[in-house]
Amino acid sequence: MRHPLLLHLRTAPRRLFSTAPPPPPPPTCKVPGKLKYYALLFADKPVSYFTSFMILHEITAIVPVAGLFWYIHSTEWTPPGVPKELVEKKMEFAKRWTTEWGLGRWFEGDKGARMLLELGTAYAVVKVAMPIRMAVSIAAAPWFARWVRC
Repeated sequence: MRHPLLLHLRTAPRRLFSTAPPPPPPPTCKVPGKLKYYALLFADKPVSYFTSFMILHEITAIVPVAGLFWYIHSTEWTPPGVPKELVEKKMEFAKRWTTEWGLGRWFEGDKGARMLLELGTAYAVVKVAMPIRMAVSIAAAPWFARWVRC
């Protein structure tokens, strides 16, 4: 014997034809007012703008690292507040590390350890400047996207 609710569901009339569902409402823009211009441009050509942003983001990383490394290396600048003993200790560690990993031919002696310290300092400064790099990359992406056609 079947349950009475199941019998009712089975005998309920079925709809053979239906009307099309209404179109979904347009998406609401939840972008801050100052960024709506960029959001509309991005919606028009997303691949070009994303590619432009990525290229600019990498350029704003590589060029400053190279420039800062050159400046730090040519002036022999040491970050302020770092004790000289700590710098010497870390340079000794860098010398051991480069010889263990077989990089001794590129970074030989104190000069090579000093170069690693300078490169690490330049890298850290560029990483700290990440918000500025992001803002510059976002702001320049529409201009750069004219030449990047994807």
